[in-house]
Amino acid sequence: MHPTGEGDKFMRRSLSRSSETDPLYRKEMASNYRLRSDAELDLPVDHRSAELSDLDPINASGPETPILSRSAVLQPEEPSFSAFGVRIPYKYGSLVLLTFQTSLIVLYMKYSRGAVTYLATAAVVMAELLKIVLASMLAMHELKSGSIDLLVRKIFTEQPGEFIKVGVVSFLYVIQNNLLYIAVSNLEPATYQVTYQLKILTTAVMSVWMLSKPLSGRQWGSLVLLTAGVALVQTATMNSNAQAADGARPMLGLIAVLVSCGSSAFAGVYLEKLLKNSTATVWVRNVQLGVWGAPLGLVFALFNDYDSIVEKGFFQGFGWVVGLLVFQQAAGGLLIAVAIRYADNILKGFATSISIILSSIVSMIMFSFEPNLLWLGGAALVIVATILYSMPASAAPAPTVVSEARR
Repeated sequence: MHPTGEGDKFMRRSLSRSSETDPLYRKEMASNYRLRSDAELDLPVDHRSAELSDLDPINASGPETPILSRSAVLQPEEPSFSAFGVRIPYKYGSLVLLTFQTSLIVLYMKYSRGAVTYLATAAVVMAELLKIVLASMLAMHELKSGSIDLLVRKIFTEQPGEFIKVGVVSFLYVIQNNLLYIAVSNLEPATYQVTYQLKILTTAVMSVWMLSKPLSGRQWGSLVLLTAGVALVQTATMNSNAQAADGARPMLGLIAVLVSCGSSAFAGVYLEKLLKNSTATVWVRNVQLGVWGAPLGLVFALFNDYDSIVEKGFFQGFGWVVGLLVFQQAAGGLLIAVAIRYADNILKGFATSISIILSSIVSMIMFSFEPNLLWLGGAALVIVATILYSMPASAAPAPTVVSEARR
């Protein structure tokens, strides 16, 4: 069985030139692939000792001709970056990034709500505007063009139907972002982190309903476990007197989280359903979301906080604390978009679990959070459920490397 297409051309070229005598060929191979050792190949001894010059599938005679050897079997390098002289795969860097961003945004938002008085609706609008700027810069870099006209065509006119559909998604995200402030203001960060994992449940239900995606028995079981864990955490929260002491309303926070989970799940699944065949890049899509999100957020701000805006101004309370929060919301979302490209579902599950643990520890230090046994038991169930849901279904063993090909 011969390789076909481009793979056939590549293999023939690799077998017709000696890697020992062609420097340009060796440089090309070294920059894109790494050689697998004999121990990894499980090839017969006589095949391992064959030279490339003896493995010409065109001129060789006999019923079968070996075409792969230690020097010819190649593997793509796993994407990685260098830090302190150590090569780190992108997927593990993504794990750190996801964990850090997921924990920091909630903790810092909780801190900002107690440090200064500002309009959450105004912060949402400014985050959308900043996202437009940052995503536009990244989109032009990806398009390898500094042309504003090209970017405008990509956003508005190349697929106008998609742009209108994105408006629906953006509206839901604006609602979600405003609800986030309400939830964090009335719940401890750790409690919010645990409860917000109900988004897994709502997304799963939406996916089954709108996309007809099947779920395994293990996933359905993990969703039941997740629901039970959140119920335990909320029971512990409602019975606590600590949160009521500072004027927080846990029930309002719970309602905000539940509505946010529903809107986020519907928005994500709706976008996947309607834009499945989209050609827009992730950065162009973020610009489109921001273009819709900024004016929609402004309308929401005027509707909700009109009297306060007229009396004290739109930017009341803004300073470095709020500015840093706005930057984190705008840039953090874009960083997560990058991280998700490399992190698989298992790593996302672990990132979420670690984030819950970190948020709990920091909350105990910064906000005098004192979880009881009921809360800890519920949080443990949520962590286990998140990891179980993220695990892939059992797969068949990967095929071994073919060591021979028919002439």
